[in-house]
Amino acid sequence: MTLFCSLVLMAMSTQTEVKDDTVQVPTFSGYVNAEVNYGHRNYKQHPVIWDFPHITVGGSVKIGKGWSVDGEFEYERFRTDGKWDDDFGSDYNTNLLAVTKQFGLGQGSSLSVQAGIVPVPLGITNTGGSALTIYDPVSESEIMPMTWHDGGLVVVGQTGNWKFTTGLYVYGKAPLKDSRMAGAAARVDYHWPVGLNVGASCFYGNTYVGQLSREIEIPEGKRHEFYSVLDFDYASNGFTIDGSAIYSQAHNKNSYGVETGYDVLSDVTAKMQLTPFLRYDGVFDHGEEGFNRYTIGLNFAPLDGLMLKIERSWHHINGLHTIDHLHVGVGYTLEF
Repeated sequence: MTLFCSLVLMAMSTQTEVKDDTVQVPTFSGYVNAEVNYGHRNYKQHPVIWDFPHITVGGSVKIGKGWSVDGEFEYERFRTDGKWDDDFGSDYNTNLLAVTKQFGLGQGSSLSVQAGIVPVPLGITNTGGSALTIYDPVSESEIMPMTWHDGGLVVVGQTGNWKFTTGLYVYGKAPLKDSRMAGAAARVDYHWPVGLNVGASCFYGNTYVGQLSREIEIPEGKRHEFYSVLDFDYASNGFTIDGSAIYSQAHNKNSYGVETGYDVLSDVTAKMQLTPFLRYDGVFDHGEEGFNRYTIGLNFAPLDGLMLKIERSWHHINGLHTIDHLHVGVGYTLEF
């Protein structure tokens, strides 16, 4: 994997540089987000959930001539079933650690190449969409990894309102002969000036390597996975509306999720936000039972960077009882 990345970087260094990049010395920008979340579930022997600490640190170092080094690192620790999870290996994630090269193509078009630990761009959450719920929507997290990332190469091209993303992912291991292809992904987005983005994406790869093998329970005997995803995201005039539809071949499941919220203070002040919202998630298993989840919540941002969230959800497994969830969260983001 190291040799592969080195060859890619050497090849890119011979290309035409970004004409309008005048940065000669490294510049750094970044952010730190810290959250504390409390939850309660009925029908459980230990109903209380704590999520503390949950810290995400990210940043980008621009080193000139279109080059940058980008990273995001996350640590999240849970208390469930009456005990804390103190396994650092499962609590910590490197979501992004890559070298990026940007090329200016003129007339509003651009191209970027990213190599390292890079994202897999499937769905709203994995492409940085604005989920209103405290946790990742279950219609996505139930059947595919969240903040999905693997070692590899991602190429992003943009022209006008169109954006095209392709990714090739490799599970690197020493010796190199033991390395395996994790898969490939492709995505296309169209962004309307009114604030609406519509995207379509797909992934085909192996189920026994990479983040997919670590985080998603794959049915026995399924060695390969194919995902197809349609999603949309609208954010304008105080409204936030987004949703996704996903098909998983290995699981033989379809999932659907949609949410809508409105900032009731959008016409009053830009310094505060008060957004009540509704969300629906459904996962339908063609072999077994599925579930429906209905969520109502309220997000309040009294200060820049500070977010308070409260939500209540009803998780109904087909043919079984309904589980009530209550979650309260406080988060603060510092940008620099």
